[in-house]
Amino acid sequence: MIRFPQKPGPKDSQKWIQKLMNGKPEFLNSEIKNQLTLPVDQSINWLSSKAEDEFAEYRDQAFLDLLDIKLRKIPLSNFWASRRPV
Repeated sequence: MIRFPQKPGPKDSQKWIQKLMNGKPEFLNSEIKNQLTLPVDQSINWLSSKAEDEFAEYRDQAFLDLLDIKLRKIPLSNFWASRRPV
């Protein structure tokens, strides 16, 4: 599993996303729902960059595993370069 524990973000967007999703997720969720025109009662379940998981970020197959996504026809390595989006 490619899991990258992170320190609390020192500045910029990493810092503020971590602070919001770990301290005031309802505010962040509300803004996301508003921007995506999702129903107010739509739930958002944060799986990554959580304080109790060392603010870990996941990439490649570890990301799919975290979301419980199975690629049944073509393995990820056949079409996705390693160490790309986190």
